[in-house]
Amino acid sequence: MSSSRKPNSKAARMTGSSNDALNEWVSLVARQYGGRAYPGARGPILKVGSVEWEQTGLPPEMLVAYEPASGDEWHHRIRVAEQTATRAITARPYSFCVAVNSKSRPAPSSSPVQVLRLALGVTATAGRVSFSRLTLYHIHPWDVVSIVEGDDDLFACSLTPAEFQANQDASLSNRVQKLTEAAAKIRQELRQRPVIAESWEEQKRGVQIEMRLLNFLYFDPEYQTRLLNGLELRPFVGDSAVQAEYQRRLSNIVDRHKLSIQLWPVSLGLILCHATDRRTKKGRTISLPFALLDI
Repeated sequence: MSSSRKPNSKAARMTGSSNDALNEWVSLVARQYGGRAYPGARGPILKVGSVEWEQTGLPPEMLVAYEPASGDEWHHRIRVAEQTATRAITARPYSFCVAVNSKSRPAPSSSPVQVLRLALGVTATAGRVSFSRLTLYHIHPWDVVSIVEGDDDLFACSLTPAEFQANQDASLSNRVQKLTEAAAKIRQELRQRPVIAESWEEQKRGVQIEMRLLNFLYFDPEYQTRLLNGLELRPFVGDSAVQAEYQRRLSNIVDRHKLSIQLWPVSLGLILCHATDRRTKKGRTISLPFALLDI
């Protein structure tokens, strides 16, 4: 779905650092998938032909525009900048501000809202590593926070660039803080999930077995007179060297089996759209153009 609206001149004047960040990101994605990226007049061109790239459903050659001018260009830009991040994490999350276009006039029962959308990649390590995705929303001015496990339909919407003066909205930092607090809370809840708890119990048994084997090796009289692996650990000598080697191996066992839940910020977007708020005896449902949220 495309839009004929052209971005205004102010929105089109992106800073060099923003363009550089996108160029850097596209180059990283290209390397991750065995392709290459080269500069274009409107943004970097990504060219990839690997099997892994085909599985994403994206074309083998595509423009990642600095200023998308159509729905397809927005689709490609957001997917490259956001969805591939779960496979090629960097320390720099992607940010954007867009308005959702509607074919028809908004319903009388709907209201204009600002949706602050935080996409997170989740890495859970409890012996085995698993990956998942969380999407967090703060809806202003209703001051509602909601969390969805998985993705939404934002990429299927018709989008146009939007302007937002963050320094003129004192509530923005508040809203970001609320999303951060919600992310910290869900991180703690994930540790209690049955699949994570069961895997952790298995790992504790593995730790106990490895520690028994290590202790047997360490306390066996045959090994008390030399290093466990025959390695020299200066400045330690004799029993001190053996003790240092034992502590290092013990630490390696614990680190390898420890439970870890990591949340990776993938993108932060401000979305201008209309939403419907329905309240019934069963609860509250907020309908966005790209997600249905049960509160």
